[in-house]
Amino acid sequence: MARLTKTDIERQLLAGRPVPWRDASGKSFQIVLTDPRERRLFQFLLKQSVREPTDLPPTFISGLSATYLATGRSATPIVLDKQYIIIKKEIVASASLKHLVGSPVVAGDADENYYFKRLQMPSDDTVVLESLDIAGDYPPVVFRLSGEGPDRLHRVWPVVGVLFELPG
Repeated sequence: MARLTKTDIERQLLAGRPVPWRDASGKSFQIVLTDPRERRLFQFLLKQSVREPTDLPPTFISGLSATYLATGRSATPIVLDKQYIIIKKEIVASASLKHLVGSPVVAGDADENYYFKRLQMPSDDTVVLESLDIAGDYPPVVFRLSGEGPDRLHRVWPVVGVLFELPG
């Protein structure tokens, strides 16, 4: 097993490739960041100067949830695959979402499926996520705010904007 530099390890992890190592007894292990969210968080942390877990600056805390990598075509017909959605802090899925009616959000269901859609609330317990395309060619996704099951909305992040590529 070739010896990897710190830079090699960072590049491997950011690319989603495994980084192997052996412990003192010779047993093999590896770490891999398969989820884009893990890689995004790792990339953010690499760029920070914060090294102590106390007195964290507000910019560090807000940066932990500042971007979300879009994958797939959730915003159909707008293709956002591999583009970055700038989001605000997560909001608990409840009737308090009314201030987001008509706004784009990233929303997650009980099965950890995530959607980039426009939020509507026809009632206090129902959320409709509709396509960002105003032509109406793509069906909405309907969720409940109460109870359990796959049709329950669990997580919501208000969308601030979209980056078509990362700066720098």
